[in-house]
Amino acid sequence: MQRDINLTITEKENGKRLDQALATLLSDWSRSRLQQWIKSGQLQLNATAASPKQKVFTGDHITGTLVEQVENDDQPQAIPLEVVFEDNLSEYMNFELKPNFKVLGRILGKKMGAFGKALSALDASSSVATLQSGGSVAVDLGDEVFEATSEHVDVRISAKEGFTVEMANNRFVILDTTLDEALIAEGYAREFVSRIQQMRKANDFDVADKIEVAFNSTSAFEAAVASFEDYIKAEVLANTLVTTTEGEFETFTLNEQKTSIRVVKA
Repeated sequence: MQRDINLTITEKENGKRLDQALATLLSDWSRSRLQQWIKSGQLQLNATAASPKQKVFTGDHITGTLVEQVENDDQPQAIPLEVVFEDNLSEYMNFELKPNFKVLGRILGKKMGAFGKALSALDASSSVATLQSGGSVAVDLGDEVFEATSEHVDVRISAKEGFTVEMANNRFVILDTTLDEALIAEGYAREFVSRIQQMRKANDFDVADKIEVAFNSTSAFEAAVASFEDYIKAEVLANTLVTTTEGEFETFTLNEQKTSIRVVKA
């Protein structure tokens, strides 16, 4: 996370130590964190390295770029799934039949081309079911009919758009990856929670600290946050969650939605 700092000391902070003045001006962070940034040179007084104890006066300028490495605390979420057992898989997968050249080369020889052409003309879905059950399919080579078994055919399988396919224990596991509006909205809410939790950690908030959250984003993202407001507030310990464009924010891209967020202690 990166944040540019450009502050001017006012009469209110006149004569204070640099770290004390910053604790007032940058209240999102602890004084110990601010002291670390001063000592490392990330925060400078009048474009010069300074000491946390150095006094500041009206008109002094504090500048710097604060950079923190934030650990990703994302955890797997329990998502309810509807499990359906289906015999007809053609709705979810594409099947392609190819000759097993290693096996058929010594058997068919020059007829391999005819075999491949005839194989591609078969109904792939029903042929795969027959082959996987231990049966054979008749392949017309013109002058003869060849009974092909699973040993002779290379079955290639790919998922249709909107699905992913894996095989486990001789069964196909098919996951519908199509996102409806409800799932997209839930994804926005979960990503929003994750980002706020990272901001809490970056700001050295105690795990029990209550916070106030302000944000603005796209209309779709704001609508999702409104729908999941109770969930979000409970997860991040927020007393308030408001949509506004006033004030300073940190800006992120969350699920391809530009989102600006401000988090302060309540």
